[in-house]
Amino acid sequence: MTREEAKLILQCRRPCGKDDHLPVMREARSVVETCPDTMAELEAECALDGLIAERVRSVDPPADLLRNILLGAKVTPMQPWWRRHSGVLAAAAALAVAGVILGIPRQPQGGKTELTSLPKTTVTQEERIGPAVPLQPTLADFRVDTTSKLSADKVSFQISSNSVAELQSYVNNHTRIRRVPVPDPMNPLPTLGCEIFQWRGHEVTLICFNTEEFGTVHLFTIDAADLPGCSAGCTDALAGGWQTVTWKDGDRVLLIAGKAPAEDLRKLIAKG
Repeated sequence: MTREEAKLILQCRRPCGKDDHLPVMREARSVVETCPDTMAELEAECALDGLIAERVRSVDPPADLLRNILLGAKVTPMQPWWRRHSGVLAAAAALAVAGVILGIPRQPQGGKTELTSLPKTTVTQEERIGPAVPLQPTLADFRVDTTSKLSADKVSFQISSNSVAELQSYVNNHTRIRRVPVPDPMNPLPTLGCEIFQWRGHEVTLICFNTEEFGTVHLFTIDAADLPGCSAGCTDALAGGWQTVTWKDGDRVLLIAGKAPAEDLRKLIAKG
């Protein structure tokens, strides 16, 4: 499978990972992941489509929209078949006449017949295969992007405080989910600040903790529905020089990142 074939296949994926179980999708993803530029392009499409979908979901349709549609269907009179097809026949006749006019040979003064040609049309990729379907973000994507944010020093606190209760209250009152769990062992720790930001069209929260033993530890949370397939158990992984531990808490996925070993970070979340 070539890179272009893999890209076209992934652009045809249905949202929410409905096709990810198919072998052809897994093969296509393995091919595209070897090319950072192609992967970045697909991820940009995913982020844009996610933002568009979020805006569409935020629009409330009129309460009587369905009733008006159904009433309109009932009161529209049915026409006899010969009248229903008259418009189609007229259009077909017009096209036939246009074809004869455009394709008729021209007789120049020299007596030779020249055939006129219609202009060529360009068919775009979207017209061939339909609009692109965004890639569903994975836990690996979340891990890489959050640690890249830390490495690039792109954390921007909306509020700074050494009280986790104050930060948690702020986050709970300024997020769509309004529930950001903090592991019990981390509650007594002093904090630095918190941030709420958008990641690929999804809402993510960040609270930074200051520990004497492990240095600064960063706690990211995201709606579990935005990362389907994430298991409930803890997952350790290195990403961009950061050690991460990820787990699920109800309807949230939590990820902590720090410079300490995984076994030390696990002590902060009381997970075995």
